[in-house]
Amino acid sequence: MPTNGNSLISLTLALFTVLSQIGFLYILWLWIFMLYIYEPVCLD
Repeated sequence: MPTNGNSLISLTLALFTVLSQIGFLYILWLWIFMLYIYEPVCLD
């Protein structure tokens, strides 16, 4: 039973890490995209 609990915690932690990295990359891409779109507006 304890091994199953540890496995579940490990799996949840791994999933959280992956989602965290994906979320960070998504926000970073979105930020770059916004800069790319709004840069001409600011220069104009």
